[in-house]
Amino acid sequence: MAGGALLRRSDGASRIRIGELEAHGREAARDVGAGARIVLAADVDATTAGSVPFAPCAKPSQPQRADARKLCAHSPMRRRGFGRALMTAAAARAFEAGRTLLTLDTREASDAVRLHRRGGGLEAGGIPGDAFDPNGATRAGMVFVHTRLARPVERA
Repeated sequence: MAGGALLRRSDGASRIRIGELEAHGREAARDVGAGARIVLAADVDATTAGSVPFAPCAKPSQPQRADARKLCAHSPMRRRGFGRALMTAAAARAFEAGRTLLTLDTREASDAVRLHRRGGGLEAGGIPGDAFDPNGATRAGMVFVHTRLARPVERA
């Protein structure tokens, strides 16, 4: 996908087949229907500018946590504030649902890391060589980011 975003197979292959993407979509729709995942989208003139799915953590030991899954912005819509608005809305929804911690993982040194830092996110470590770019080459690494939600956050 343009701009370095990638949906990849769990075996690390760089290409994803249409059937796999459709299966992923069906799984996401089931999760949304069951309340296990929430998907927020920003639309401009009947075009989706971006989206962010997030899910309340289902682990009994972490009822305070929600996980942002994949913030995406359509290439022509980037750098117009949609990512910030989507993450602000996700944080507010998570807080309204009683969650006080929003977590995510993303590529190290990416625009996403900078976006989350501006919004108060803190890095909590990472895994070297875990993120892949669209051609399948290994990136420098993946980093975990977390934001404490004492109240709905305003993202800068």
